[in-house]
Amino acid sequence: MLQAARRETAEEIGLDVPETDFLGTLHDLPSPARYTVTPIVGVVAWPQPLTLQTAEVAEVFTVPLAALLAMSPRQETRLLEGQRRTIYFYRHQTPTAERLIWGLTGSALEDFLSVVRTLDG
Repeated sequence: MLQAARRETAEEIGLDVPETDFLGTLHDLPSPARYTVTPIVGVVAWPQPLTLQTAEVAEVFTVPLAALLAMSPRQETRLLEGQRRTIYFYRHQTPTAERLIWGLTGSALEDFLSVVRTLDG
């Protein structure tokens, strides 16, 4: 799983993440497309030049961890494939655009932030 994450990260955005920089995994997340995603967390040297595979990734943006921790996401409960799921929506305003993080990425972010909060407290 770790090797696949490293390969995909390098192929899709050109980000080099050494194996030693990975911290662990988050909870498995079911997708509406009927596959399961296991988010992998690591610490990345930054900044790094990125090379986007535009067929896979339209853009990359960053949000400071402190800003994410200060956010209260909007939540919606939806029925997907016969199961109730909570969808999280995080809005981040930059000087040039508003960014919305939601769906599967929003769920992974919510899980990540809940782990960070337990470590911080």
